[in-house]
Amino acid sequence: MIKEHVLNIELSRQVYENCSDNILPKHCYNNVWNVLQEYSSCFLEGDWFIAFGYVHATQNLYARHAFIVNKDGEAIDPTLYTLSYFDEDEEREHKHVSFSVMTMREYIDKISKNDNQPALFGKFREEEKEAWDWASERGFVFAG
Repeated sequence: MIKEHVLNIELSRQVYENCSDNILPKHCYNNVWNVLQEYSSCFLEGDWFIAFGYVHATQNLYARHAFIVNKDGEAIDPTLYTLSYFDEDEEREHKHVSFSVMTMREYIDKISKNDNQPALFGKFREEEKEAWDWASERGFVFAG
């Protein structure tokens, strides 16, 4: 199921600051894995989930992305803080769209069945097709 998520700026900044040594630009899949290591209790307690989807890049273009979703459905995205063009004070919405939201156990199970590669390319074929159809209906372009 496709879901839209509003970015929680405060939590995203806090996670980035706490994990900044392990958060790299354009490494969202590894960044989520690294945050999971640091904040495992949030995932184990069911407060946070791992999301795969897309993040708004520019105009109608969205890029494939991994991020965190809290139990309120808000996106937590420390990777944004590594991007030179990201401005948390910018008045535009920082939109995230998920096609898969997983518990920590579901995520680790998928990774273990994918040669321990956290990007999980090709593992969400049906979900990504649904996302591309959803985007097309709205005039968005999903890349990646």
